Amino acid sequence: MTQVNDSIRSFFGTKSIQKTDQFLFSIDQTANLSLATNKNKRLGSMKIALDKRTGPQPVIENWHTRNFVLPNLNFQREIFPRGNFTKSFPSMKYEGFTFTVTLEDDSVGTIPNFVNWCQRRTVDESGFHMFESLNRIGNLRLDALDEFNEVIYKFVFEEAYYIEATPVSFDYSQSTQTLWTITFASDFVKFSGQK
Repeated sequence: MTQVNDSIRSFFGTKSIQKTDQFLFSIDQTANLSLATNKNKRLGSMKIALDKRTGPQPVIENWHTRNFVLPNLNFQREIFPRGNFTKSFPSMKYEGFTFTVTLEDDSVGTIPNFVNWCQRRTVDESGFHMFESLNRIGNLRLDALDEFNEVIYKFVFEEAYYIEATPVSFDYSQSTQTLWTITFASDFVKFSGQK
C-alpha cells in the first residue's frame, strides 16, 4: 500500500499540464513592411500608397483574442510495391496552413474595422486583387505560456493573409459578446520551443 501511495504522490508531484487559456496572440506588421520594400523600390512605394488608402491597421489587443485553432502538418501514407512485398512511408501533404482566430469585439468596433482593413488589402475599390507582397497582413504569432506567464513555445505564421470572416449574428433575444471568427492562411510557420 505504501508503494502505491508513493507512486501516486510521485505522479502528482511531477505531473504538469498546459492549459488552453494560457496563450497570447499578436500581429507583427513590421515584417510586412520589410517584405514589400526588400523586393523592390516600386513595391515599397506601392505599399506606402496602399497604407494611405487602407489606413493603419486597427490594434488587436491580447484580450480581443478568445480562441486560436492551431494547424499542424499532415502526412499521408505512400505505398511502393516491391515484388511480393510493399514498402510504405509517410509523405507530407502540404498546401500551406489555414487557421482560425476568434476575436471578441469591443465597444468601438475594432474587430469589424480590422476585418474591413484586411479585405481592403486584398481587393481594391475597383475589385482588382492586390499584389501578393501587398496583401499580407504581417506575421501572426501565438505564444503558449506557463503558469508564470513565461513563453514556453511559440508559432510564428509568416507573411499571413486574410481568407474570410464567418457571418456574425446580431440578435435582440440575447445579450452576449460579439465574436468574429477569422480565417487566415500562411505558407510558412516557425516553431521555437524552450531553450
